[in-house]
Amino acid sequence: MSKTRILLLVVIILCGGSPKTTLAQEKFDQQALEKLPKGWEASRTGGNEGSVWKLTVDSTSPTGRQVLTQTSPAGADSLFNICTCDAPVIADVNLRVSVKPLDGKIDQGGGFIWRYQNDRNYYLVRWNPLEGDFRLFHVINGKRTQLADTIKVDAKAKEWHVISVRHQGSKIECYLDDVRHFTIDDTSIEKAGRVGFWTKADAVTSFAQPMIASLTPEVAPTQVLVVNTQDASVSHVDLVSMKEISRNPVGLRPYGIAVSRDGKSVAVGVEDEECIKFFSLPDFKLRGKTPIGKMFNDHVVLTQDGQQILVANFYSDDIVMIDMQSMKEVKRISGCSAPHVVKYGPLKQRAFVTCKKITGVAIIDPTNQSLIKFHQLNVNPRSLTFSADESKAYFGSFWVNGFFEMDTETGKVTRLISSDLPSDSSTNQEVTFHGVEFIGNNVILAANEGRSFVDSVDVSTGKRLDRLVAVNKPCCVERVPGPASQPIRALISNIGNATLMQIEIGIDGKMREIGTVVVGNAPKRVAFIPVLNK
Repeated sequence: MSKTRILLLVVIILCGGSPKTTLAQEKFDQQALEKLPKGWEASRTGGNEGSVWKLTVDSTSPTGRQVLTQTSPAGADSLFNICTCDAPVIADVNLRVSVKPLDGKIDQGGGFIWRYQNDRNYYLVRWNPLEGDFRLFHVINGKRTQLADTIKVDAKAKEWHVISVRHQGSKIECYLDDVRHFTIDDTSIEKAGRVGFWTKADAVTSFAQPMIASLTPEVAPTQVLVVNTQDASVSHVDLVSMKEISRNPVGLRPYGIAVSRDGKSVAVGVEDEECIKFFSLPDFKLRGKTPIGKMFNDHVVLTQDGQQILVANFYSDDIVMIDMQSMKEVKRISGCSAPHVVKYGPLKQRAFVTCKKITGVAIIDPTNQSLIKFHQLNVNPRSLTFSADESKAYFGSFWVNGFFEMDTETGKVTRLISSDLPSDSSTNQEVTFHGVEFIGNNVILAANEGRSFVDSVDVSTGKRLDRLVAVNKPCCVERVPGPASQPIRALISNIGNATLMQIEIGIDGKMREIGTVVVGNAPKRVAFIPVLNK
């Protein structure tokens, strides 16, 4: 199991200090033009003129009309233009921003800075279209030192491009337009610091609303909600005692479910009512509902900023974005062709969607609210999980005895990891693996509903490590979050006998049942209730 299991507690930043500040207080779009946003501070390393930052308008911005721009063309070659925010102050970060170079004769473009101690000590990654390259540095006592080889890139100026960074402990990963170019270790700056933007010399550059996430240790949840699709209810289950706390009516044929970051509300897709219903927790009082239109097994996931949900709406070919607080639809991302599963990859920046009409996997950017690419496949993906580095996706397909591996960048299906059927399974029934879940150490759990078993498979070798047969039409399998120091656990929804089973998985891939609870009829999707820091 990876020792970097994490929970992304996301702060989409324009400052305000804590994750509890609302999106309306933080958005660039709701601040005064021609000024620095509240909480942001301009500074410089070297030079005397330049580093003039202000909010400007760009209607092409992927995250709102107003952007933060370094506007001065006066900077000398020795000047580093800096703009940082006073909160959050963090060490381990997951960052993403769209950058648009506008002008510059000496230098162009720019990038992120983080673990910023002062204007002479910080990390920096930047893209320069004038030189056609992407580079990673640290600045120590005012001296900039390159940390990896220069990467030549072909990305045009005066267009939006995405820079992403993940830094946890000493490991740094940097991406341009979702292609990873750097993976290095560096311990020069270990303390928490500010996050901000950087350009050099006379580079006039705009930055759209960024996504900034703090990478903090996972806390194992103690409670979970499970949707009972044929019981018009959601069960509230205690994971420690494996007892049902309550069973709450929500409406006919519920399916998708997501819990808010603060654990105070839950969104449930109620498909016979063609809407998303919002309930308060733990009392399950109805807060409101949002009409979607005709629905069919529409998955729901919370965005990484915690502000919205994504709904994979099968009949409209859209990913529907709904605000958790206002319960209003804010955007439809089209072009997903009968979407079913919507799920963030492990890097927590892109969401992946299984598509059923034109069969394939779509990749979307929830921050920029856009479709990135569509990988058309000649197989019909049903379930979806990923390798730890997100380079591979795995999915079952209808009437296929095993699951496929796909390269997430090229969309090429690289292999079928097949599974032998139980010796007593000779009858003509569906063999599809409805649920697959990567749990670490190259191990995937694969649930076969029709044949009633769950396999533990080493995807590096393709070999089965264990098979659990004490299940009854297992549909969904979901890893229970938790720190690396705790045993790996997972939940299995058994639609055959209306139970939710909790299992523990050893480092050898062996599975054992540690508790089962009876819930409502045909349990499927689950959502964990977060444990909040006091």
